[in-house]
Amino acid sequence: MGEYFAAEQPLLKPLPTEPFETGHWSNPRVDLYVQVSVRTNRYSVPVRLIGR
Repeated sequence: MGEYFAAEQPLLKPLPTEPFETGHWSNPRVDLYVQVSVRTNRYSVPVRLIGR
């Protein structure tokens, strides 16, 4: 398995030096349209979750 990495390693780009966001914590609420907003996107969810 290591021989595969050794063959690919010269083709890989270096990791970025500055930190970057890998995740986002939020507490979205289901609105009366049965959707949640996460950042700029809206997602439909089951009706039973309205208000949660």
